[in-house]
Amino acid sequence: RLPTEMEWMWAAMGADKTSQPNTGGWNKAFAGSSGSNSIDGYAWYGENASGKTHEGGKKTGNELGLKDMSGNVWEWCWDWFGGSYRVILGGDWGADASGCTLDIRNYYSPAYLSGNIGFRFACP
Repeated sequence: RLPTEMEWMWAAMGADKTSQPNTGGWNKAFAGSSGSNSIDGYAWYGENASGKTHEGGKKTGNELGLKDMSGNVWEWCWDWFGGSYRVILGGDWGADASGCTLDIRNYYSPAYLSGNIGFRFACP
């Protein structure tokens, strides 16, 4: 199944057992941000993606080892927005760095097809 918005957010924030609770993680510049590292190593975005989607898993993962949580493609979530749209999170390859923050949220009809929207599965 698709992750809920909160499941996706918790995974992207990168909380681990030694940093519980992960308060404020939603405010990170990107998934894997320590506040002093560069987004280039963690995300495909407008400055380094050459205007296209890239194969997943080629960038550095966040604290949980999860890759591509920021940039490359928006990711569908289980949650609905306004009754007929699904939430998407994470930013995409065309966004500037500020469009890949963890608090960026968008939504589309589930019937919408685009080369900059993808998904990841959550275990039940």
